Amino acid sequence: MKLNVLHDNEAREGFRGGWGFSCLVGDRLLFYTGADVSTLLFNMSGSDIRLEKIGKIVLSHEHRDHVGGIQILGELQKVEVYVPKSFSSESKKRLTSHPSVNLAETEGVKESLTVFSRPESWDTQ
Repeated sequence: MKLNVLHDNEAREGFRGGWGFSCLVGDRLLFYTGADVSTLLFNMSGSDIRLEKIGKIVLSHEHRDHVGGIQILGELQKVEVYVPKSFSSESKKRLTSHPSVNLAETEGVKESLTVFSRPESWDTQ
């Protein structure tokens, strides 16, 4: 499994740092989106990431430092977004307003995070 940190408080050389966290697991699963989409896209471009391969996003809670870059949805094709049922209806509505999004509600944070642990989620088949 390849884990590529795309948004963090401390950035490697040539990348932007910032409040928040996001990482790409394999080439298909985006775990969180960081605090802002500009940092996320900048670091993705420096990582040779192909946006068209990203097919899943996992969000476990609504803190801005983990979902602030959700505008990445405008750059993605068809994507499943996993959120706990406890997400606010406003956030769910915002997510489903993107035509590329299939929202998958999970029972809770723990179930959302299990998507992260499934090898079939990591890489393109």
